[in-house]
Amino acid sequence: MPKRWRMQPQDAAVVAGLERAAGVSPIVARLLAARGLVDATAARTFLAGTLQDLRDPEMLPGVPAAAERILAEAQLAPRQSPARLKKQQLDALSRRTHRSASELVRESLRRYIASEQIAAVRKMTMPLAEAQGFVTDDDIFKAVS
Repeated sequence: MPKRWRMQPQDAAVVAGLERAAGVSPIVARLLAARGLVDATAARTFLAGTLQDLRDPEMLPGVPAAAERILAEAQLAPRQSPARLKKQQLDALSRRTHRSASELVRESLRRYIASEQIAAVRKMTMPLAEAQGFVTDDDIFKAVS
C-alpha cells in the first residue's frame, strides 16, 4: 500500500505570502510554514543553505551518546595486524587440510618459484616462437598434436 502523507493545516495567509515572496510552490510553502519558516528570507536560506547554515549535529537527539558509544567500542576492539591475521588463516588452513603450517608454506613457496621460472622462460622464448609463426598457445598445440 502506498504511503499517504498527512500535513497539518497551515495559515493560508502565511502560505500565500511564502509562495509569492520566496517564489515556491504551494506545497513547498506549506512545508516551510510547518517547519516554522514563515518569512521569505528564512525560507530562502533554508532552501539554498550552505554548510554554515546547518545545525550542529550534536543538537540531534541521541547523537552525542551514539558518538561516545562508537568511540568507546573502537577503543576496546582488538586490533589485529595483517601478519597476525595471515597466521590465523594459515593455522585454519593447516587444521582443515591436516598438514603442518610449515609444510603449507614450503608448498606455496615451491609453487610460486615454479610459476616465476615458467614466466621467465616464456618471456625469453616468446620472441623466438613468434619468429617461427607461433603467436598463441593454440598455434603450439596445433603443431604438436
